[in-house]
Amino acid sequence: MIKNKILFGFLSFFLTCGAFIIAYMTQSEYNEFILWSSFEIIIISGIINISLWNFLHLFIGSIIFFISLYQCFIIIRINQEVHIAKNHPGKIIKEGYYGKVRHPMTARFIFITFSFFFMMRSLLGFLIFLFILTLLIGITFYEEKNILIPMFEQDYKQYMIQVKERFFTYNVKFVILLLLCFICFGIVLM
Repeated sequence: MIKNKILFGFLSFFLTCGAFIIAYMTQSEYNEFILWSSFEIIIISGIINISLWNFLHLFIGSIIFFISLYQCFIIIRINQEVHIAKNHPGKIIKEGYYGKVRHPMTARFIFITFSFFFMMRSLLGFLIFLFILTLLIGITFYEEKNILIPMFEQDYKQYMIQVKERFFTYNVKFVILLLLCFICFGIVLM
């Protein structure tokens, strides 16, 4: 398991660096949609100009991206252990991440997508994220209603009572609220 965690950490770091570079390179492509554009504060000037807002978006987004991707790899490994066949879990996992929220994998996908578009610092990216968020939530509702409840019946209904949160715990919801407020201020100051 330790080998897997080291591998997951390396893969997460490598992919986070790639996402960071892509997000940074695309920031200059859509100047009219850049958050905070009317309130730029340059902190590094030279070959590469980095503003305070670029730094904050890239730094916070990269941390969220890395942590979410790392946890996603761990959850995939946990899921592989209980699946009988593709898309057919053998049992309901009630420990670890699944003891806190019912769909931790979808929550990590939401965070990965959010953090990438957050790094881009773009209103367009945020709108694309909202579209992807709607799809992920819709797929999860469909999966719960049409696959998991019929497959596990009373066991899953009992699990839904025990674990009320579908995607995020209250602490994570608070962090999301803070990030959304940060984005809203950025939109106002475009």
